[in-house]
Amino acid sequence: MTPTSKECSTIPARVIATCFALLSFVAAIVVGIAAGNSTTTILFRSICVMIICWFIGRLVGAVAQWAIMDHINRYKQQHPIPDDTVPDS
Repeated sequence: MTPTSKECSTIPARVIATCFALLSFVAAIVVGIAAGNSTTTILFRSICVMIICWFIGRLVGAVAQWAIMDHINRYKQQHPIPDDTVPDS
C-alpha cells in the first residue's frame, strides 16, 4: 500500500525545503563576506543558491516524507488495531 495524498500533506517537505534554502542563503552570505566580494555580488549569488537549494530541499523532503509514510502504512498493515466492539446477541 502506497501513501496517498489524503493521508499525508506536503507541509513537512516544504518545511525541510525552506530550512535548507534559508541555511544555504546564510552560508552563501557568510562565505561571500569572508571572500571579500561586493554586496551586490553576495546578494545575487546568495539568492541564486537559495532558490536552487529550495528545489533540492523540496525533493529530499518529499522522498523522506514518502519513506516515512510508506513505513507507517506497512506497520499499520502488519499490526492492525483489533475491533473492540461487541456484537449484539
